[in-house]
Amino acid sequence: FRKSETWISLDPGGGWIERKGLTFKVASTDLEKRPYLVFDGNATYKELGGEPKPYAVLTTTDGAEHELPARLVAKGQKYEVVLDTKAVPKQTGQQYSVHITFDRYFVPKALGINDDTRQLVIMMPAEIKLQRTAPVD
Repeated sequence: FRKSETWISLDPGGGWIERKGLTFKVASTDLEKRPYLVFDGNATYKELGGEPKPYAVLTTTDGAEHELPARLVAKGQKYEVVLDTKAVPKQTGQQYSVHITFDRYFVPKALGINDDTRQLVIMMPAEIKLQRTAPVD
């Protein structure tokens, strides 16, 4: 029996993904077997003025950048983001960097919510799953 998922652990402190985005590392050997990176969490679409569109770039060890197909699926007050790395040439034994940003954000202070001046997008996921197949919406 083999696991169908692999996890990338993130800082468990909770918090938000900010306008500057989220960067994490992933091994090329993991992506060869499980090319879909999937993460989910909580979101407040009202403050954002709609659903944010993700933009993701994978950078290889030699500095080559590959834009990844990315989508966000809103599920009530939750989200699921799916990144597809199938088209990226895999180099055995390499560690890749993935950076994801979004097209919208909000500033709580500007909306009169509280005194927080950060540019917030969605809540930070607890983990990123690597899957063999894309999730079904």
